[in-house]
Amino acid sequence: MNPRYAIIAAGVVLALAARAVRCQQPADSNRLDQDRVRAAARLFATPDSARLRGYTRLRPLSRVPALNPFVGEHWIKERWLRLVSLDPERPAYLMYYPIGGTEQLVGFGYAFVQPSEAPPPPGGYHWHLHHPCSGLPGIGTLLVGGAEECRTLGGTPAPTQIVMLHVWLDPPNPAGEFAPENPALPFVSAGLIPPDSMAFADQHQATFLRELGLALGETIGARPRLGTMSEFGADSLVFQRRAGPLRARLSVLAATLRRAEQAGDRTRYAAAATRAVDTWRGLKQVYLDLAPGPVVRTLLVKWFDAVLMGGGHGPAH
Repeated sequence: MNPRYAIIAAGVVLALAARAVRCQQPADSNRLDQDRVRAAARLFATPDSARLRGYTRLRPLSRVPALNPFVGEHWIKERWLRLVSLDPERPAYLMYYPIGGTEQLVGFGYAFVQPSEAPPPPGGYHWHLHHPCSGLPGIGTLLVGGAEECRTLGGTPAPTQIVMLHVWLDPPNPAGEFAPENPALPFVSAGLIPPDSMAFADQHQATFLRELGLALGETIGARPRLGTMSEFGADSLVFQRRAGPLRARLSVLAATLRRAEQAGDRTRYAAAATRAVDTWRGLKQVYLDLAPGPVVRTLLVKWFDAVLMGGGHGPAH
């Protein structure tokens, strides 16, 4: 496979994380001031404001979508990965999502570079891990979920890792303010009322809603992480031939969902949601069938499993 299709973080992130950067963990008493977080959000309301403040969009290739269905698109200021405190005004990452025809700020990411085997920072937050892994067969280098996962896949882990905390702004996250993902995002972007936290209380229903969110994400250009390796790889023409009709059907069903919601027709909404999930499952199989090699397929399976079970956004985020 052509390595330029590998989904990797910006080179500056990998270069920083691959070095033995000395970084202490934030102390237990280092808590985020929520009022300051909300005030800081006004500084980064648009991607233009992020650019003016020195942030760079994480997009390896201009032709490859970088919109994660439950996370959005990341902008990074790599020097703030060196911070050793949770400074509300200095998020290392900004997350934007297309809502109402514009890219809107939906969350911050605070991140630290630390030694590979170090535990997550204290403080009670839901930290998640990004570990640079090199030498992956058929891929090269990308970020995975941990050093052990990297070794299992046949790669070599870097001596350092990135630990990240997401803080969600608007729309509110039914999974929690500090959860790794916000499953409300594709619903809001598609013009629908997002499910609330009670809707995710039952695991079976929660999985269905996450599948529906991934289906809606396809209609707005959001793609599963590493799915673009199937879409833009050697079998891209086959992918388009198989995926195109499914995506067109999802767009029609999204419109049906909006009309049913506006009319208060729950029966019609439920039927359209079921058809959308069934269609998305077919599209999921296309991603898996055309994955360029066993390592990519393994990572795709891990990503889908992690996302659908609400256990984080999986490897190679």
